Amino acid sequence: MRGRLPRLPLIASGGIRNGVQAAVALALGADIVGVAGPMLRAAARGEDAAADLAAELVETLRRVMFCTGSSSLEALRQAPLVRHGDFKSAAVEFELQTGQGPSFHDVTERVQASVARLGVFEGVVVVSSLHTTAAVVVNEDEPLLHADFARFLNRLAPRSGYEHDDLSRREAVPADEPLNGHSHCQQLLLGQTTVVPVERGRLRLGPWQRVFLVELDGCRPRRVRVQTLGR
Repeated sequence: MRGRLPRLPLIASGGIRNGVQAAVALALGADIVGVAGPMLRAAARGEDAAADLAAELVETLRRVMFCTGSSSLEALRQAPLVRHGDFKSAAVEFELQTGQGPSFHDVTERVQASVARLGVFEGVVVVSSLHTTAAVVVNEDEPLLHADFARFLNRLAPRSGYEHDDLSRREAVPADEPLNGHSHCQQLLLGQTTVVPVERGRLRLGPWQRVFLVELDGCRPRRVRVQTLGR
């Protein structure tokens, strides 16, 4: 279509469900991608859910561009395409109960189980927190080090002194709204997403590396999304 109508703006819409599908549409020549269904469902759950989905879409697109060596959307359109049968992209989500933050929850085996379920042999896995006060990182599973991490985060973003925590200045605040400006700032430092290589169906981690969901707020159920890209 792009070859036949080089000057006509093309919009890819209908069936776009995630950042990988959006990246494929852009690589095939689309100028704009519509993700109405998933965004409307997220918006029905609230403003934060819609913002989280938008951030996930952008982050996944950025990861795809990194993996294909594309520095721009135009470069992505020039990236070589693989046959559909060679490439897999799929995602699953799981939930866990966290402890009081900052706390580190090892999700390595659950991510590995997700990779096995999705059937990717070689590629990468994108592990994302679906929250703005919980992060995903790769580091060592050593309790004293985790205590060091907690002190480090609390020193950089202590628990008081945030405009966000002045509930009198915010609109439509739930009755149980926590004072968690520090948690948002700490998540900004750690990031929402990490990428791990997959080799021969296994996460390619170093001998001391594990994947952690980092709780930065209070005890609550958290959701983690595992998206695989590869063959």
